[in-house]
Amino acid sequence: MFRGTTPTLTFTLPMAVSTLSEYWVTVSQHYDNIRIDHDSSDCTASGSTITVTLTQEETLRLVPDKPVYIQLRVLTTGGDAMASEAFKATVADVLREEVIA
Repeated sequence: MFRGTTPTLTFTLPMAVSTLSEYWVTVSQHYDNIRIDHDSSDCTASGSTITVTLTQEETLRLVPDKPVYIQLRVLTTGGDAMASEAFKATVADVLREEVIA
């Protein structure tokens, strides 16, 4: 993942999103106390897929050359709480530090 970009994170579920009452995507570099959270109102969901796009501002907060962890948590309409594995990605730096328009 490059800082200052707008990556779209895509999760494919083993169930239909219609069986979920809520879901959250968390991007974390916990050793630097950086956490980016998005709930279902920030995401797009269809069939069994959930996607969310990070902003330039959000990815510019990430520390380069350190791993970032990405996880989806869900709550089903039946009240079951579940989580994906925490996916690990490396954060790459950019030469231009500001948000571009």
